[in-house]
Amino acid sequence: MKKIAVLLLTLTSLLSFACFAEFDIPGKATITYPTGVTKNVNFNFSLKPTNGEMYFSAGPYKMATSQAPERYSIAVLLQKNDFAWVQEFGQGYFKEFDYQLGEHNIKLTKAPNRNIKGHYELSLNGKKYLFENKTVQIVIKFNDNGIETINFEGAIKDLALEM
Repeated sequence: MKKIAVLLLTLTSLLSFACFAEFDIPGKATITYPTGVTKNVNFNFSLKPTNGEMYFSAGPYKMATSQAPERYSIAVLLQKNDFAWVQEFGQGYFKEFDYQLGEHNIKLTKAPNRNIKGHYELSLNGKKYLFENKTVQIVIKFNDNGIETINFEGAIKDLALEM
C-alpha cells in the first residue's frame, strides 16, 4: 500500500510539473529591403496559460495545446538568387535580415563578392552557413523551458577561411 501511495504522489508531482511549463521568448527581426529601407518585425514564441488553457504562440499565430511543440520551422526562400523571402517576416522580398530570438542571433547577409548560391550567407550565433538549396529551414526545437536548439536544414557549414 505504501508503494502505491508513493507511486501516486510521484505521478501527481510529475503531472503538475508539466502543467507549469511556460516560456516567453522575444523575437525581433530587422529586415532590409532592396531599396535600403529597413523594417522591424516582432516574431516571438511563447507557451502560456490563458483562461485555464495552455496556448503556444508563434508571432501572431496562437493555438491551444497541452505542451510545447517539438519544433517550429521558418523557411527562408531565395528568389532568383537575388532576394529572399520569409513568410513570418511579412510580405515582399528583402535583401537581408537580422533576427534576434531570445539569446540567439540569426542573420542573412548578402556576400556579393563570393561565388556562392544567391551570394548569401546565413549565420547562427556567429557561425556561418551557405545555402545548399534554394530553401533553408530554420528549425527551432523546444522543450518545456523554451528553445532547446536551433539549426538549419538545407544549409551547409561555411568552411571558407576569413581574411
